[in-house]
Amino acid sequence: MKNFIKIIMTLLVFVMLSNKALSDTVADVSVHATNARQAANRAHAEAVKDVPSLATVNAEYKLVKESAALAKESAKTVETDKRDEANVLVEEANEAVADAKKDFNATYEKTGIQGYWKYPSISGLSYTSSVFNYEGETDKGKYYCQKRENIAFSLGIIRVLTLTCRETAPTITLIQEKQVQ
Repeated sequence: MKNFIKIIMTLLVFVMLSNKALSDTVADVSVHATNARQAANRAHAEAVKDVPSLATVNAEYKLVKESAALAKESAKTVETDKRDEANVLVEEANEAVADAKKDFNATYEKTGIQGYWKYPSISGLSYTSSVFNYEGETDKGKYYCQKRENIAFSLGIIRVLTLTCRETAPTITLIQEKQVQ
């Protein structure tokens, strides 16, 4: 009988600890989602300054993405009846990522050097920067870069051109237009 009581007590303690661990997991998701939102708010505060620091906004953006990923990972281990609560928190973290990405892109363009892809005009031409991993699509040939950054232009998975951004971004002409006489 003593052994039976010990087994029952052990099982009760195990169940209580399991429930505590699961509630801690929801709390973990909440902490990560809160961290993501706070980092997004700091990124926004920096982005709206007259002279924002791209490095600061970029660091906060990375922190937002990491916190959102941790929230998503923690939510996977939450028990089914608490999963809805965890998923709401993950969604909030994902919204923070979207907000921080907008602020990062705006700051990158505000502090960047503007260049043009002149000829030939290529629809759907995208570009990626080497230092800040900024991704953009040429808008009527316009692109942005930061000084001393390499910019890779691509059409889908095909890399078209890579160049280094200097004091002024170059106007790119791959093929000279023929003059009709």
